[in-house]
Amino acid sequence: MQMIVDQSIFYDLVVTGFHSHFGADTHGKPIPVHDLIGATITPFLVVPNSNQQLRNVLICFDGSFPSMRSLQDFAAIATDSDFEITILTADKPQAEAAFLLKRASDYLQSYAVTNCRTVAEPGSIRDVVRDHYCEKSDLIVVGAHSRHAVRDFFVGSLVTDLLKKADTAVLLSQ
Repeated sequence: MQMIVDQSIFYDLVVTGFHSHFGADTHGKPIPVHDLIGATITPFLVVPNSNQQLRNVLICFDGSFPSMRSLQDFAAIATDSDFEITILTADKPQAEAAFLLKRASDYLQSYAVTNCRTVAEPGSIRDVVRDHYCEKSDLIVVGAHSRHAVRDFFVGSLVTDLLKKADTAVLLSQ
C-alpha cells in the first residue's frame, strides 16, 4: 500500500477496485480504498468488479474545493467522450444553486464537454444521490473532504455510502 501512495504523486490518476489486495503488507486482507485516498493528492477512479461501460455520469457539485477538484479531474479525462452528464447540487438556495451549476457547466464546456444537464435538488446530497441517481449512474464524480489535513482523514458520508455500495464507479478527488 505504501508504494502506491509514494508513487501516486507521479501519476494523474490511480485506478483501483473497491477492495484491493496489495501483497504482503495486507496479510491477505483487502485494503479499503478510503485508506489510500487520504494519503495522496492524486485522484482515484474506483471501479466495481463488473465490466460496465461508463456512459451516464453524475457530478456532485457544491462549490467546495474538493468538489471543484473533482470537476477539474473529470474534465481532464472527459474530453472526446460520449458521456451523458448530470451536474447535481443539493440543499442550496435557488440563486446559489443556479450560479454554481452555471459555472460548473461553463467550466466543462471550456474543455469541449458539452453534453451536460444541470439539476438542483432539495434535501441532502447523500439522500438525493441514494434515492434518485445512484441506480442511473455508471460513474459518480465526487470530492472527498479532509477534516484534519495532517493527522486524520475523514471520508464524508456520501463518499462512505458510495464506497460501501461498491457497484458504481466513483471518481474521487480531494
